[in-house]
Amino acid sequence: MKILIAPWGNPFSWKEVSYCFKGEKVKSKTSLFLLSKVLEPDRIWILVGDSLAGADGLPQCDYDVLVRSVEDKVKSFLKEGGFSLEKVKIFVLPGTGFFPNGSFEGQILDYYYCLLYCLATELVDAGLSEKLEVHLDLTHGLNFMPVLTYRALKEVLQVIALLHEVRFAAYNADPFFGDQPSCLHIHEVENVEVGHLIPTMSPFEVNESHKLFEKLVIEEQEAREGKSKVVALKSVDKSWVKDTLTFLGGGVFGLPLVLSTFFVPGENVRQKLDDALCAHRGKIENSCSPRLEVKRQARFTPLFRVLVIVYLVAQLLQDTVPNRKELSFDELKSLHQSLFKRNVLFNSAIGKEIKSMERIYRAPNSWRCWNALEGRTCGSLDRRNFFAHAGFEKNAVQFRSQNGELFLRYDPEKLTNIQNFILKALKSS
Repeated sequence: MKILIAPWGNPFSWKEVSYCFKGEKVKSKTSLFLLSKVLEPDRIWILVGDSLAGADGLPQCDYDVLVRSVEDKVKSFLKEGGFSLEKVKIFVLPGTGFFPNGSFEGQILDYYYCLLYCLATELVDAGLSEKLEVHLDLTHGLNFMPVLTYRALKEVLQVIALLHEVRFAAYNADPFFGDQPSCLHIHEVENVEVGHLIPTMSPFEVNESHKLFEKLVIEEQEAREGKSKVVALKSVDKSWVKDTLTFLGGGVFGLPLVLSTFFVPGENVRQKLDDALCAHRGKIENSCSPRLEVKRQARFTPLFRVLVIVYLVAQLLQDTVPNRKELSFDELKSLHQSLFKRNVLFNSAIGKEIKSMERIYRAPNSWRCWNALEGRTCGSLDRRNFFAHAGFEKNAVQFRSQNGELFLRYDPEKLTNIQNFILKALKSS
C-alpha cells in the first residue's frame, strides 16, 4: 500500500506555478498534483486545520457543520484544479491562531493528538499489507503543522515496522517568492526504511500517584481567589492503565510472555479513545457573530497519545499473540518466528531462551518453576535477570505437561513483581 500525505495551510491564496519532479513538469497551484502523478499512490490524505472556516456561508453556527464546510471548500479547490477525488480523503484537524477569518483558541498539541489517532485508526481500518510505503509532502505546511505531522507520522510508522516493511519519504518544493520562476523543483529530503521502535513514554508520567496518570481529557476551571483547578472530563481505571502499560512494556523490551499475559484487546482501547474524543468535542464552543470564534476549552493529556500507541500495537499483534496467560511451547516457538523478526537483538535473546527450554525433557502435570525443574530452589525475582533473559527469569516462569505437550506461564504470585519491574523500567524509557 502506498500513501501520499500532505499538510496544507490556506490553499485558497496559492498561485498557479510550474512544478518539476523526476523529469516531469506540471503547472498547478499545488505540488500534490505532480507528486500524485509520478508516485501513483493508492491513497491521498490531505490534512487541513479547522481554521480554514469562516462565518460567511455557514448554514448554522455548529462545529460539525464548520468541519464539513472546510472539507467541502478543499474538495472544491481540488476539483477546480482538475484533481480527481477518487483516492482523496481530507482530515480537518484542530487549528490554533488568530486569522482574518476568525480566532481559534486551544492547545496546539490538539492537532498532534487528533492526527496521531487518525493515522493509527485509518491505517488499521485500511488493512496493513506486508509492505507499506508512505510519502509526505511538506511543501504547503503552515506554522506548527509540518513538525507535528512529521512527528506523529514517524511515531506511527515505527510501531508498524514491528511486523511490516515500511518505507518513508519526505518532500519539499522550492519556495515561491512572487516572481514567476521557470520551475519550482520538488526535492526529496528523506527516503529511508523505517526501523521498529515503540516511542518513548515522555511526557507521560509512569507514576500511579501523578495527578494525570489515569486522566485522558481535562479542563482547567476557575476556582476561588482567581486560582484554577483541573477537572477530569474523561478518565480510565488506574489498574487498567497499569495493565495496559505492562502490555506495552512487553513490546518495548521484547518480552513475548508479558505480551500474551497482559494482552489488551485493541477494540477496548479504541473505545476509550473514542469516548475521549467525544468528551473533547463536547467542550468546543463557537460563535459566528460578528466573526467566527472557536474555543477548545478541554485538552488531551499525554495518556491519550500512549493509548493510541497501545491501540496500534494491539491491533498489529491480535492475530499473532494469544490473549492467554498460558502458552504451549510450540506457540512460543511460533511467536519467536513471527514476532520481533525485524529486531535482531530481541529475536536473538528470545531464541537463546527457547534453546534452554528445549532441554526440559520432562515436566510434571502440575505447575513447577523452571529453577525447581533444574534442581534449584525457587526464590525471589531478579530484575536484571528478568530483562536480560527476555522475561524468562527462572524464578518467574513455570512449566507443566498436558497430554504430552509442554506449557509455560508466569507464577501468578509473581505477576505483581513483574508488573512493577516493567512500570519502573518504562519510567526511564
